[in-house]
Parts: sequence; C-alpha cells; structure tokens
Amino acid sequence: MRYSHTIHEDALRSLFALGIPDRRKMLNECEAITRRPFAEPDYIRVESDGRAMSHVIRGNHAIVYWVDHGARLVYISRIDPAD
Repeated sequence: MRYSHTIHEDALRSLFALGIPDRRKMLNECEAITRRPFAEPDYIRVESDGRAMSHVIRGNHAIVYWVDHGARLVYISRIDPAD
C-alpha cells in the first residue's frame, strides 16, 4: 500500500526559509517518512489537543508529523529547529 503526504503551511514556510541544499534534504526526508510510515520516529510528543506527534531529527531540524493509516496519508505538520 502506498501512502501520500501533505505538507502543512507552517512546514512549507520553514522549508522555504532554508537554503536550497537543506530544503532538498528535508523534502527527501519527508518522502522517506512517507515511504516508511510504520518506521519508529526518534520520539513522540503528545500535543495539547491530544494528538501524538512523531518527530524525526535530521541534522539541525525536526520533522513533526502524524500518520492517518486509514487514509494512507502522512501529515507533515512542521519543521522545527532540533532541540
């Protein structure tokens, strides 16, 4: 089963603020997450609305996402600086 992804406006803003090489790396990572939606993230945090958000750290950035397995869709919510 193939999954698709959608990138939230906040994540897009972060992507466009990056230089082209870093932007490409982050987009490649988003695609990798989409190809392997069952892979373990680096960590999970529960947001104030109760949603468990997966975090994958790559370099100086954290890709924050959640997966809707029923819809086969990965929601890329944000790209934050890595803590």
